[in-house]
Amino acid sequence: MTAETITYTNALGEVIAPFLLAVRSTGFFEVYVYLPLMTILAIFIFRRTYHLMMANGTFDSPLRQRYRYVILSLYFMICFFFTGVIAVAFKTMILEETDYTEAHWFITYVSYLHFYIASVSLAYIYLMRTNRSSLFSRVLSVYIQVGFLGAYLIGIDRIVNEPWVLLDPTSGLSGFYMFAIFGVLHFDVLVRLLQPCNNAVLVSAPTMIGDDNAKS
Repeated sequence: MTAETITYTNALGEVIAPFLLAVRSTGFFEVYVYLPLMTILAIFIFRRTYHLMMANGTFDSPLRQRYRYVILSLYFMICFFFTGVIAVAFKTMILEETDYTEAHWFITYVSYLHFYIASVSLAYIYLMRTNRSSLFSRVLSVYIQVGFLGAYLIGIDRIVNEPWVLLDPTSGLSGFYMFAIFGVLHFDVLVRLLQPCNNAVLVSAPTMIGDDNAKS
């Protein structure tokens, strides 16, 4: 299969067509390939982030300490969003690889939306790894909050327009789950946003997948 036999959803897909075709030829875009790989990568990032959070005072907060395992599970979800959504973003650049068999007005925005979700997740991971109250962190907090508002809109759309099926992760009931999950994360970011600068724990921020030996 060549680039001439594939329809791309947007100009960016055509520009990076050689890359997409090379990755596609490995079978990476099959869900049973990229999902396990991206999950392993998410675990790798989370483990390194976890060590930093244990050192940077993230769980010095009584509230986070009390609900530690709930918070940690949501933090891992953020890491998984970052890795998994990037893979889906590249996959959806090829129209043939998506679930849509007809042209829709939003088709050219699907991959960009996934890249945006990945950027929100990356910003959250930065806050987790640094736990630093600075102007840059506050700007990122606002950026993340805007992304969460989009998640609420998707939740409302599912509640209103999708059938309610208990075991279907995309049904109307998932809208309530989204409100619960992102509500907790929203509050967590709000606490970080309002945290006074003089109470911040300053820890050097290593690269995303790099040295995590910044322990105190």
